[in-house]
Amino acid sequence: MNTISSIFKHGFMFISITKIMNRFIIRKSMKMSLCIILFLLFVDFSSDLHAKIDKKDTVTGEPLQDIVVISQNDWLIIPHLYYKPETQFAYGAVFLTYFQDIIMSIPPIKLRPTTLAVTFTNTQNDQFIFQIFPEFYFLRDKYHIKNEFQYMNYPDKFYGIGQDTLEDDKERYTSRIFSFKNIIERAFIPGFYIGLLYHIDVRKTTQAQADGLIDSNSLPGADKGLVSGLGFTINYDNRDDILFTRDGSYANLTITQYSQYIKSDFDYTNVTFDYRFFEPFWFSHVLALQFFSGYIHGQAPFYLLSQMGGGKLMRGLYEGRYRDSNVVVIQAEYRFPLFWRFIGCGFAGAGEVAPAIRDFNREHIVYTWGGGLRFKLKKDQTLNARLDIGFSKNFIGVYVTLGEAI
Repeated sequence: MNTISSIFKHGFMFISITKIMNRFIIRKSMKMSLCIILFLLFVDFSSDLHAKIDKKDTVTGEPLQDIVVISQNDWLIIPHLYYKPETQFAYGAVFLTYFQDIIMSIPPIKLRPTTLAVTFTNTQNDQFIFQIFPEFYFLRDKYHIKNEFQYMNYPDKFYGIGQDTLEDDKERYTSRIFSFKNIIERAFIPGFYIGLLYHIDVRKTTQAQADGLIDSNSLPGADKGLVSGLGFTINYDNRDDILFTRDGSYANLTITQYSQYIKSDFDYTNVTFDYRFFEPFWFSHVLALQFFSGYIHGQAPFYLLSQMGGGKLMRGLYEGRYRDSNVVVIQAEYRFPLFWRFIGCGFAGAGEVAPAIRDFNREHIVYTWGGGLRFKLKKDQTLNARLDIGFSKNFIGVYVTLGEAI
């Protein structure tokens, strides 16, 4: 308990720092900072295009000429099926294509692949989900562009806002969602990226449970809402494998300002910090740790408040079961080989939401725990099918999907 309290204390300290940043940096110099970063990114991009001969790449450290590069590409269309509490059984199809360059040095250097994924999904809960995820790497991983496009018709549950909501408080509603996010990043040293982002989210509530908070239109964004925000990201990533990490760490800081000056219905600042650490042990055992915090200053729509729950953050809670302006979560996972292509794991998490930093209290911490299995789909690849069963005080969540939670 003392360890958990100490971690939460440090988490609150980080949120306090981000609050100070919001007051003294973001609100006064957001436009200037974005202009400066944008200018530096594209000036550097232009200089690389015109003067790259006889120089070395700052990401790989390799010369930009006289190197044999082999390009690999592939595509596939596959049916997909998964299960999680928010959707129950979901089914559809995935189109995936990728391009990857390999520098034939000793040892060979695999550059990050450029990928395009398109998914169509229907669920047992009558949800329809259409997603496009293009992700590009240029100039030997020096530039990174990531896009996320989503259209959804999504029946969901809302439990209220705050730490003290009850299971009996839940109400059902359906919303139509259009969301787009674009991130442009530049690597300055190996694994370290700084970039800009733009995010727009448009939602319309099409059905709401009678006499509920959403039906009464008493919540920000209860009927409809458009958020539009500009921000910047700082990433550090030295993981050995992004699909199934055994060693390394990952850190991401994102600060986004949503403003009426860029057509947003809501004015607020959203700051998130995500840190993950992976430590290998004997015989392919791996310990994975994650710390996540979110801070919102201003009035955000209820559906974009900081939250926890779902198949990645606090398995064993319904996604969005707890939501408020602030959230702090710590979770751990231990993975160990079983036999053939099977891998076992155990996990646990602790988290809390609060309207303000001073309102965090260890008496309100929510705990989750559970275990699961992984199955390596191909012997020479690291993409796994995942089965997890997560528990919390009043809920059991079953998750059958692809990829890791941490």
